[in-house]
Amino acid sequence: MILPTEENIKTITDLRENIIKILESLKMDSGPKFIFYKSRPRAVLLSLSEYKKLLELIEDYQDALDASEAISDSKAKKEKVYSFKEVAKIVGY
Repeated sequence: MILPTEENIKTITDLRENIIKILESLKMDSGPKFIFYKSRPRAVLLSLSEYKKLLELIEDYQDALDASEAISDSKAKKEKVYSFKEVAKIVGY
């Protein structure tokens, strides 16, 4: 878990005054920038590449959940479940 620190906390005023510099720092630094307004966290800025990685992780996690659910459903219905190797052998891969 990434915690807010002096280096990665920015205020609304910082954004207004230094948006280009802050956006450039997203490319250079790894990790998010936490945006605070009136001393309270309000948003998180990520570089585009970090955002894409996060989306891929979520998609992979959802795929794993879907696969696990499909296997559980098949076992509950007493259907035969084939491994990838078994399917590859059947189709001649």
